[in-house]
Amino acid sequence: NTTKISADDLTTITFTFLPVEANTKKLDLKISDVKFTKSAVENQTVGKIEQFQNKFMAYPNPSKGNVNVLLFSKVDAKATVSLFDVTGKEIYNAPVQLTTGKNEIDFNVKVKPGILFLKVNSKQTNYGTSKIFFR
Repeated sequence: NTTKISADDLTTITFTFLPVEANTKKLDLKISDVKFTKSAVENQTVGKIEQFQNKFMAYPNPSKGNVNVLLFSKVDAKATVSLFDVTGKEIYNAPVQLTTGKNEIDFNVKVKPGILFLKVNSKQTNYGTSKIFFR
């Protein structure tokens, strides 16, 4: 039975594997009957959203070339997504149209393994810079 879900935010779940027996490499993991629940605390929803406005989150990190950007903007705006290397040389540049609220930007680049800096800017707002590790 497969059920589709719509996740409206990014959540990371980390599992730590330990050997079943000493001096072996055998690892067992069984996940069953899992339930995730999320609910907003009353009267705090707006405050939480405001914390993320005019900022962005990029994932996966490290990346193999595909990058997803989750950005909350206070206004509709034409913006630019750019990647720079450590010397400041621009590697990638693309225009994007942002709308007020939640924006999802996906792009795929072929770059050499290493660290690049992702910037999102509009005439009105500098949304910040994020370090992305490319494999």
